[in-house]
Amino acid sequence: MKTTSQLKAFCEKALAIARSRKGVLEAEVYASDNAYRVARLCYSSHIPCNGLEEPKSVDFGGYSVRVVLGGGRGKRVGIAYESGFDLAAVAAVVGRASANAVEDAEFARLPRSEWGP
Repeated sequence: MKTTSQLKAFCEKALAIARSRKGVLEAEVYASDNAYRVARLCYSSHIPCNGLEEPKSVDFGGYSVRVVLGGGRGKRVGIAYESGFDLAAVAAVVGRASANAVEDAEFARLPRSEWGP
């Protein structure tokens, strides 16, 4: 599982790639890396297993890119998701987000944060 600083570094690099794409006015990158651990206990089971009946472990992570494109009567907004953390795939994800973009005449801008523009 990636640390918070690793996720932040990935997002900063991916955001730079997304902002550099032609036609992108604004971009936002969200990354998440999670681990899910479950152990189902059943002490009244007929299976002799000391109570542990079903251990499960699931790891999942990835990122999404939201882009704002100009043109038309309003701005177009699109989003795309990719599992994993491959920086080489960011340009393709931005392309998918651009292809998914829909026009929104009332859209003003993406939220701003205290960390940057």
